[in-house]
Amino acid sequence: MLGQVRRIEDDLRRESIDEDGSLEDDGEHDRLLPPSRKHDASLILADGRRVRRFISLSRLSFMSQREDPTEDHPFDLTKYLDRRCAKSVIAYVLASLLVLLPPVGALFPGDGKHFAATCCVYFFPARSVGHMVETVVLALSAMVFAVVVSIGSAWTAVACNAAKRPVLGHTIVLVFWLAGGVAILARWKELRRNPTVGVATSMSSIIFFTNITREGSARQTDLLQLDKVLAYVAVVLIGLIISFVVSLTIWPQYATESLRSQLSSAPEQLGRTLVLVTRSFLGSIEKNVAADSALERDVSAAFTRLHELLPALRRSLHEASFELRCAGRPEELTLFTQLIDTVCTLVDGLEALRASCDAQRHLLIHDGDEDFHATAHSIAREYMLRLGPVMKSVVYTARHATRDMADNGATIGALQFSNVHRALDLFKDASAHALSDVYRQPIFSQLALQQELAACEEVAASVDYFSTSLVHFITSLGQCMMLFDELRESSKGVVSRRALMRGLLSVMTSSPPYRPRLPRIRPSENLSHRVWRALSYLKRPEIKFAIKAGTGAALFALPSMIPWTRPFYVEWRLEWGLLSFFIVLNTSVGATYSAAWWRVVGSFLGTLLALGAWTLARGHSPVLIVIGALVATVCLPLILNPTIFNAPFGRFILLSYNLTALYAYTLSISGDDVDEGGKDPRIAVIAIHRTVSVTLGCLWGALFNAYVAPTKARTSLRRGISAVLLDFAAKWRPDRADDSGERLGYGRGDGHRYGSGNGDVPSIAELRVFLAQCPGEPRLRGTFPSEIFRELLDHLDRLCGAARVLETRGLPLLGARVAGVIKQPQEDLADALFLYGYMLGTAVWMRLGLPESLPAAAAHARERLLARLADYRLDRIARGCDPAASSSKTSTRTSPDRHLHPSDNLNDQDQTHDHISGTPFDEADYRPAFVHTLITGAIVRELDAVACLIRQL
Repeated sequence: MLGQVRRIEDDLRRESIDEDGSLEDDGEHDRLLPPSRKHDASLILADGRRVRRFISLSRLSFMSQREDPTEDHPFDLTKYLDRRCAKSVIAYVLASLLVLLPPVGALFPGDGKHFAATCCVYFFPARSVGHMVETVVLALSAMVFAVVVSIGSAWTAVACNAAKRPVLGHTIVLVFWLAGGVAILARWKELRRNPTVGVATSMSSIIFFTNITREGSARQTDLLQLDKVLAYVAVVLIGLIISFVVSLTIWPQYATESLRSQLSSAPEQLGRTLVLVTRSFLGSIEKNVAADSALERDVSAAFTRLHELLPALRRSLHEASFELRCAGRPEELTLFTQLIDTVCTLVDGLEALRASCDAQRHLLIHDGDEDFHATAHSIAREYMLRLGPVMKSVVYTARHATRDMADNGATIGALQFSNVHRALDLFKDASAHALSDVYRQPIFSQLALQQELAACEEVAASVDYFSTSLVHFITSLGQCMMLFDELRESSKGVVSRRALMRGLLSVMTSSPPYRPRLPRIRPSENLSHRVWRALSYLKRPEIKFAIKAGTGAALFALPSMIPWTRPFYVEWRLEWGLLSFFIVLNTSVGATYSAAWWRVVGSFLGTLLALGAWTLARGHSPVLIVIGALVATVCLPLILNPTIFNAPFGRFILLSYNLTALYAYTLSISGDDVDEGGKDPRIAVIAIHRTVSVTLGCLWGALFNAYVAPTKARTSLRRGISAVLLDFAAKWRPDRADDSGERLGYGRGDGHRYGSGNGDVPSIAELRVFLAQCPGEPRLRGTFPSEIFRELLDHLDRLCGAARVLETRGLPLLGARVAGVIKQPQEDLADALFLYGYMLGTAVWMRLGLPESLPAAAAHARERLLARLADYRLDRIARGCDPAASSSKTSTRTSPDRHLHPSDNLNDQDQTHDHISGTPFDEADYRPAFVHTLITGAIVRELDAVACLIRQL
């Protein structure tokens, strides 16, 4: 691949422009450059020489097609039998020796020695070292919590039994310790929404479920017995030590190295995407751009890969933070953080470039009649005539810079920095001249109607929007290059094991990210309102889920506290049903149904495998070791690849196998539990007990979640969509003003990344999770319309993307001279968008239908804003900057047919702005305003598409 890149570079150096200045046609509309602009086609090579060369973007982007190794056979398990799987199998086999080697097992009394293998499955060693450190901290925290609950419940039972108050003791243990403990774990799991936290809470619940419902707390003995608690602590510690040691000694993986590798691939993907987007923009001046669907698919695929890369970078940064903090390298962690933030900024810049492509394509294809199409294409071609070659030049230089950043072994030299800055300066100069030349075209003075003039202004603004967005991208790219250079000069060594062990005790688990709540209107602070606000804490989703989990667990564990039902609870091992209830319980009904189904099926398969293994082994531990290793080899690839396989399903199978086969071998050694065979374990009875217990727990979880304060995924999806629309509308609300009374523009004063989740407003990713859970919920109205909702979320995602661009590229950058002119039409547009978003959000929330046709108030307000901008710009040119064009442009401005609305007349404002009539005219003053109109046009189109989909619901 790299050799092919070098060959193409050599070809590019050999190619040249003809003597007459014409460019070779590569399908992207290179044209003859005017003599005064010939320097704009200059190309800066990697050695710093400035030459004139032909540039083919299609050849630069040949690497954009990537073959996915999992595309053909994504469910082929043999592809995932790698080192990660081998490490996890080794840890599992070592932990199972605690059961299968009697001399080792004799050191740990009790029948829970199989729990060491369970810990190795929960906290498998196939993680990076940083992730393993975090996992150990979380597991130890969960274990300490379980010990506190177990000892507290046992002490309460002993104290109440000594006071002859057994019923009070059962009540306190059941309500305070068991229900309260489950509620705390459920709230922790819901707040973090982290798989590692989920398995840590499961491990913790196993410990105190067994000690409360099966051991001393439920029996209410006169003595405080801690042997079972200490036995579980020892087994958990053994399992954690095995996983940690295997992770550090056998093919260790370092998150710091993984983060460096991902950061090295990020510039390459950014460069490919930049080339593809530029090709799409240059090709969009053709009337039939839909014919190049392959290029658009490549662009979409490139952005999909970028959007997959960003979460992976964040995860690797989080894991690497533990390694770097343990090693005492906080400066390197700061560099990594700044670099990832810069990569996110570059991705946002590419999104802005793509938005400008979409805006230009919409203007050139969908708007106006044939005459307007010809006029619009003429304007776009005129702009590309002057800027196309130099745009290719700066993209070529940026592509070289991204390849240098992707090269791990090379340091970015001063020459590469100079090349980028020189290419950027050339492009800025050419862009400014091209825009001025386009606006001097006679077509802008020949149009009679203001609507046509405004449309042409918008076409010119769309091409200029791309160039200014490209300038912002290249500027951010220069900052990214500096950070890459600083990172390579920093420490490149991996984290030493001694430093990790030294820093492990000082590393604390990171707290969950703070999610601010939406501001609420607070009435007068009387007593009733204070009580209401205090109780509103209980309305939070995580609190409601915690209360539900604690209540359900207490009701399921109630038979263990009643004397005549306790034998049944103990015989059928219902503590595992209680654990199953806690595992399958989710915030939504659909997710609970899905988890319950896979839990039951996985438990059945696991016990079936254990039954077969025990039959074949006939109690011989070497055979059980081999069979256990084979079962782990099949299940662990599912657990280690959650994005491809169903990880909980593989975990359920392997844990059920542990609970049946390893437990049966423990009984054959210890002779406990005579009802299940003792020294001669009845493996069928053990399997039936486990399967029935798990099934009862799953049924209880599904029914309890469905009929006790249910939260349906489709309801959460609708409310989430409504919250996104209402949050969007709130940014435009009329009462948003600063201290001086001026209305704030969109996105000012909020400080959060729009569409990424904020307080009561879920992110688009969270809404997609709800959508995936909806088909699993029963529905009398028929099949859930997943496709409509999926398309609706796609439009909301694009709406959020346009809003993010508007936060940084719209009115916040507008100068005072233009802001005063467009204040009233801009406020009219803000009011219209506020009402539009509020109406759609309310319709989704209240399940109201929309009429077939809606008032086009937002579109009309935007047209008036664009007309005001166009008229004022020409007025400024005519009065202060271009006397030669004054007569023609002034006559067009005073035509009575050119005003779409009485408030657009500038005659009343001439005296207001006379004091700036002598100010030199600069087209850059109007760029943010025209960007605002372009983005709001995309927003209006997305809102129209959302309204159309809401009608179908």
